[in-house]
Amino acid sequence: MSALLSLDRLGVTLPGDVPVIHDATLHVDAGEIVGIAGESGSGKSLTAAALLNLLPAGSRVSGSARFAGEDLLGLDKAGWQRVRGAGISMVFQDPTAALHPMLPIGRQLTEHMRRHLGLSKSDARARAVELLDQVRIPDPERTLRSYPHQFSGGMRQRVAIAIALACRPKLLIADEPTTALDVTVQAGILALLSQLRDEIGLSVLFITHDLGVLSALTSRTYVFYAGRVMETGPTGALLSAPHHPYTAALLGARPHGAAGVGALRPIPGSPVVPGQAPPGCPFQPRCTFATADCATAPPEPAPVGAGRLSACPVAPELEVLA
Repeated sequence: MSALLSLDRLGVTLPGDVPVIHDATLHVDAGEIVGIAGESGSGKSLTAAALLNLLPAGSRVSGSARFAGEDLLGLDKAGWQRVRGAGISMVFQDPTAALHPMLPIGRQLTEHMRRHLGLSKSDARARAVELLDQVRIPDPERTLRSYPHQFSGGMRQRVAIAIALACRPKLLIADEPTTALDVTVQAGILALLSQLRDEIGLSVLFITHDLGVLSALTSRTYVFYAGRVMETGPTGALLSAPHHPYTAALLGARPHGAAGVGALRPIPGSPVVPGQAPPGCPFQPRCTFATADCATAPPEPAPVGAGRLSACPVAPELEVLA
C-alpha cells in the first residue's frame, strides 16, 4: 500500500538563494500519526509550509512531494485551493493568531465549508455543531455564537482543530499545537488527536520540539537538524536507544522530573544559521563523537535496525548514546 504523504529528497531554497531544507525524505501512511522533532530553526515548519505552498514568494522547491498519489509540486493555483483544507489541513501553534478576533466561531467554521463542500447555510451550521462536538467542546450551539476571546487557550485550540477538520481532510499537519498550553490542557489535545485518528482514520504529521509529546502520541519520528533528517524510526525505539548523536544530545538536554537523574547536558555550540552549514555533517561542529570524515560531506541516512535510519557513519561503532 502506498503512503498517503510521501516526500523524496525535498529541498527548499528561500529568496536570496538561502537553502533551508536538504533532501528531506519521509512518509505518512493512512491513519498514522508521525512526528517531526528538532530545535527551533531545524526546518520543521518550513517543511510543512512547503506541503501547502505557503513559502515566501520567490522560494524554490525541488525533489518530490506526493499526496494521495498526486504531485503537490506540480499543482497550479486551482489545484492548491482544492488540496488545502479538503486534502491537507493545518493547525498552528497559536490559536489566538489563527482565529479572527472579530468574527463569531460559527462564521469561521462554516464559511469555507460552504465554499469547498457546497453546503447550504443550514447544512454547514449542522456540520459545525457536529465538529465542535467531535472535538469535545461543550454546548456547541452557544460556541457558534461566541467569539475567540471568550474561550481559554485550550478551547481555542480545539476550535482551531475543528476548523481544520471541517472539509474532511485526510492529513492534518499540527505545527507545535500544544506549545503555548499548560500540561493538563496539552494532554487533552494529544488525547483528542489520538481519538480522531481512531474514530475517523485521520493521519497527522505532528511537529514539535518536545520529545515527551512524541512518545505519548506518535508511532514514528523524524529528527531534523539544519534542514536535514538526522534519524528516523519507531518513536519508542528512537527515544530509548538513539543511533544519532544529535538525537542523544536532544534527550540529554531534556529536563527530568525524577529526583537523582542528574544535571542537564546542554548541547555545546549554536544551531546552524540557514545557508551557512559546514560542508560535512551539519551537526559536526557540536558533536562530541565527530571524526575527520564527518567534515567532508553530509552523510546519507543508512539502515541501523528494523525500520530505522541514521545519517551518522560513526554511530554504528558507538555503544549507548542515550
